[in-house]
Amino acid sequence: MPLAMQFTAARTTADLNTCERLLLRCFRQWTIGLTRSDPAALEATWNELASALGPGQARSAVDALSSLVFRLAGAARRTILHHHPCCPRLTLDEWRLIDMVAACQHSRRARAGRAAALLAGGGAVEAVLESADGLAEALLNSGRTLPDRGSASWAAATCFAQQERSTVH
Repeated sequence: MPLAMQFTAARTTADLNTCERLLLRCFRQWTIGLTRSDPAALEATWNELASALGPGQARSAVDALSSLVFRLAGAARRTILHHHPCCPRLTLDEWRLIDMVAACQHSRRARAGRAAALLAGGGAVEAVLESADGLAEALLNSGRTLPDRGSASWAAATCFAQQERSTVH
């Protein structure tokens, strides 16, 4: 009988694997680039994805990431909290985004849908999932797999409650 792996919720970027850190940094950089009209942040995202995934998959990943950020921004009923790319801390929203893309990679549709609903609200779940699926596929096609952390993803909410009382930048 195979052993079941029990993953715990990540609280900092040090707790994430390489692919999760890549996704998080790119989400943060792209979001900052769009919200601040900062071409250097957008270019940094492209450069990091092109280096990690190769130019072909990077194009797919950037398209999906951009779509995801725009769909979340258009649908969210609240501000989605995130840190600067270099920050070692995670917000619950960032954790949910990582978990949503991981759930898409592992065909955990219900879990991905719950994360999308919590991030975007009820109205845009399918559109957000479509973008998350594209990002998950681009990562998989380049050999980058996010871990399936299972139920630890939903247990994470309590570990973030205290952290999010402090300033998020």
